[in-house]
Amino acid sequence: MNGHAHTPLLVLIGFMGAGKSTVGRLLAQRLHCPFYDLDGEIERVHGEIPELFATYGESGFRAIEHHAMDQLLPKLPRPSVLALGGGAFLQPANRELIRQHGGVTIFLDAPWEVVLARVRHTGEQRPLVRDLEALRRLYELRRPVYQQADHTFSSAEHDPHVLLTSLVRLAEELGARNRRRATL
Repeated sequence: MNGHAHTPLLVLIGFMGAGKSTVGRLLAQRLHCPFYDLDGEIERVHGEIPELFATYGESGFRAIEHHAMDQLLPKLPRPSVLALGGGAFLQPANRELIRQHGGVTIFLDAPWEVVLARVRHTGEQRPLVRDLEALRRLYELRRPVYQQADHTFSSAEHDPHVLLTSLVRLAEELGARNRRRATL
């Protein structure tokens, strides 16, 4: 666990549109800790994800994703919040990396109808959205793996602050301290 037994690395997982990036940023703000988005880190180093998929295929992208996680996880300060891309948690090697680095996985679970409403018009950024039937099959295939997370919270609410309250409570129970400076 690299000496982080009492300070959590909160790893948000779930399908695209579940709110991982939105809620992750808000959670990190509330906990006064850093937020990292794995897809954002990959794009910063390697370029746009749709282009990586087009160039290297899914298996090539998953190799890049795993390498990025392997490089990033040991460097993250604790506590931190990390949002994974929708497919990252599906890879057993990535789940093992999270475990090795003491990550606590949190599945943000949104029903299909909510996911569809949130991602329907994002086909430019998310090539998978262009075929909604295939997307639904992917959603159903991934859910059982997501359910292996340490914790599950519904992200169906339109207002992310409803979920945020529960996540802050969990983070504090896990040892994340709100490090806000006292003001006089």
